Amino acid sequence: MKATIMFCVTIGLLSSQAAFAASVINEPTKWEDFVNHDIRLDDAAIFSGESFSAAAGETVYYISASGKSGNSGLSPDSPWDLAACNAHKADNSIYLFKRGDQFRGFISRKSDKLNTKFGAYGAGTRPLFLGSIVISGWQKTADSRIAAAVRGQVYEADLSGAVFGGTDGGNGVRHLFFNRKLMTIARYPNVAGPEQVNWLNITEKTGDYSFYDTHLAGRSNTAGYWTGATLRARTYSWQYSVRQVTGYSSGIITTESVSTPWYPVKGWGYFLDNKIEELDYPGEWFYDPLHKKIFFYPPQDTNISASLAEGMTHDTGINIYWQQHQTSVKDLSFKQYIGNCVNINSSNQILLANVATQHCGQGVYIYNANDSELRGNHIDGSFETGINIAKHENILVAENIISNNGMYPTYGSFSAALTQGKGINSLNDGVLTISGNTIVNSSYSGIEIGTTNALVEKNFIQGSLLHINDGGAIVLRGSNMRILNNIIIGVYGNINDGANGYTGNDKTSKHGSYGMGIFDYAGIQGNVISGNTAAYARDIGIMIQEGADYQISGNVSYGNEVQIQAKKGGSGISIEDNIIFNGDNIVIGAGTYADHKGLELSGSFTNLAVDRNKYGSLCSESYIFYNGGYDIDSFRHFNGTLDLNSTSNSAKVPQFSVSSLVSTLAEDDFESCENTNQWTNTSIFSGGKCSSDTSKTGSKSFVKEDATVAPTYFQLKNTVSFVKDKIYRMEFDSYASGRTIYELSIASMIDGVWTRLIPEYRFQFKSARQHHRLMFKARMDMSEQPIFHVKDGNDQQIWIDNFVLQEVMVQPKEKTKIVFDNAALHGIQSDSVLLVNKTFASKTCTVPTGYATLSGQQGSVTLAPFKSAVLIRAETQPPSAQSSAMPWLLLLQ
Repeated sequence: MKATIMFCVTIGLLSSQAAFAASVINEPTKWEDFVNHDIRLDDAAIFSGESFSAAAGETVYYISASGKSGNSGLSPDSPWDLAACNAHKADNSIYLFKRGDQFRGFISRKSDKLNTKFGAYGAGTRPLFLGSIVISGWQKTADSRIAAAVRGQVYEADLSGAVFGGTDGGNGVRHLFFNRKLMTIARYPNVAGPEQVNWLNITEKTGDYSFYDTHLAGRSNTAGYWTGATLRARTYSWQYSVRQVTGYSSGIITTESVSTPWYPVKGWGYFLDNKIEELDYPGEWFYDPLHKKIFFYPPQDTNISASLAEGMTHDTGINIYWQQHQTSVKDLSFKQYIGNCVNINSSNQILLANVATQHCGQGVYIYNANDSELRGNHIDGSFETGINIAKHENILVAENIISNNGMYPTYGSFSAALTQGKGINSLNDGVLTISGNTIVNSSYSGIEIGTTNALVEKNFIQGSLLHINDGGAIVLRGSNMRILNNIIIGVYGNINDGANGYTGNDKTSKHGSYGMGIFDYAGIQGNVISGNTAAYARDIGIMIQEGADYQISGNVSYGNEVQIQAKKGGSGISIEDNIIFNGDNIVIGAGTYADHKGLELSGSFTNLAVDRNKYGSLCSESYIFYNGGYDIDSFRHFNGTLDLNSTSNSAKVPQFSVSSLVSTLAEDDFESCENTNQWTNTSIFSGGKCSSDTSKTGSKSFVKEDATVAPTYFQLKNTVSFVKDKIYRMEFDSYASGRTIYELSIASMIDGVWTRLIPEYRFQFKSARQHHRLMFKARMDMSEQPIFHVKDGNDQQIWIDNFVLQEVMVQPKEKTKIVFDNAALHGIQSDSVLLVNKTFASKTCTVPTGYATLSGQQGSVTLAPFKSAVLIRAETQPPSAQSSAMPWLLLLQ
């Protein structure tokens, strides 16, 4: 079949991802920008027909909310109820639930029956199974434990007659939903909802299981006040801890004696909940198991009598347990279960398709299951993990939507060491394919995998490490895996929410933002990372450490702080045919003042291959870092065996759009420069001499003699007073006798710590006249003399001319943007664009006038499924006569 292509046409079927992202993702500047706000579980979708047709030997049974155990169950006119379904056990049975109906309870049939199918009949929404009880009979409370100031707003309900889940009904109410929205367990400090955070901070460690907080001491609570409450703490970069408080006195919290790494350490955040005396804010609730009562302060402007209140109590939605081989589950919905919405245990050949889950501990849990398939499901709002795969063999996870994983901080489970918020987790060996999934909004990783020989391909992952830190959208813990053609956008690495703690009891250091696109643990080997796109990671796009026999090829790494990093050395590592693009979008990295890098290598390597890469760097002159910082020519010059066939665009744009000049802080064209010696010449610099040789820069200049002898630097003679958050522009011309690199440093010793105003910036000098421009935002107030240190090529001379340092006023300027369709390309203003095809079909887009590929191609560009391209724009009016305006260039994967 042929199609006429106009603008942007997709040939074939669109994947499910297309419905859950806007056509444009703008450059992120704050946490909210990393979150996909569009994705929703579609509860209103209407379906019809029967999920399964009976084959020879199969029997169909019908179940509805109005059914009865005494009915035959053999027709929609005589349906069973849920109890009759759970009681029935026979091979070759098909159980169809009426669409549009709700069933409170669960499907659980521990048996060894074969070929069992669970599906839907009729027309309407998916049959909905709920692990909660309806709570009614609300009355205004008179309980004296609740503060008198709010007692009139708080209701209570008697649950002594309720049937709870768990052993002997011991679950009680684990979570409360009000009009299907999760409410907040009564806590201190208050928040508007459980998706929000408001942390206290540990002041000092007082014991292995105790700490002191000055703020808590100031509340003047009596001894024992917090005993029995729940401590929910951020205890490390990637870890929460949820445990019971066993003692309290004068600001000292003592918890149960369960070992937790790094707990408690100064500065880490925590809050306290499950305390009825703290029920003082709209949306809060408390369950009293002793008196079997629930207390609730409903949200403002709501009528509790006319609203739906549900208490989560049951453990599992559907339990496929113990040799229930050849079981299929289709077209059902499960919500509000403490444990797993779907539990697959010791059963093989399981199919789970078009199933929706929401607000469960885990959406799907697989243990000791083989030859099974999860396809086309939507797993939403899991408290801990979307899909958790333990012991297995031959599992396919394909074309699912897995969204909002662990997005209620610390609500994952009661655990001394909790890393919640993984989309897909598999740490056991066994054949595994993860393909074509959409994984959006994860507190931690999108996919964490330690399964040897696994295939992870064509997944779209957006919004990872949104609440905790130090990991990746894809985390690799195993060897010989293939990570192919995945698209990763937006990895935050949260160091704000409760994460102001020190990394150890020495109280000397804190974590930075470690949000990575693809991240591996040290010492694994044989992994192939190929054809992926990683963009907007606040730390590293693709990172390996101490790897062996790694292939990193054909990837696009765009707008991250570091694009590709191989650290701590390794053997047999190949980094080839990648697009490595620095967006220099300064708002991304580990704070506002990140030093953006293209390729970064560190440690000792054997059999390292780096070649045929395409580099792009909009603003920075240095983008390859390996025992120094280089552009492509300097890298070849000083490291002659690597990147010999790689290329780099030479287009450069200013970091900001200047609207006006505030003041000139230093300026010299060196026409009046006279020599006395290198320290007392009449120029603005010390450490060199005046030069009357006009052949180098076109006029008189300042010359720094070779730095093989002291001094190895030159600097401004006068101190410059920089002001926090002000914008500065430095420009000058240069010429060098040969390749040499100097690093600009503006730094002071503050409280015994060498503190930088900006990241050290490396200027690349060569035997040609060049114009250099650096614009930066001051990190703090600082008065210092900017200094230029030689880093490589210290035997070369350099000439500096037309130097100027100014404070300027700037206007907002967008450096990067991600675009998914052709329409969004029209009228673009950003300095660069990442064009992404996240569908299973080829996509052809018209390249606007003025754009071209690196080979000069114009007109249109075709992206294969799950591929991307980088569009860059050169400055239309260069700052000097060194170069003319350059066209738009397209870097294609």
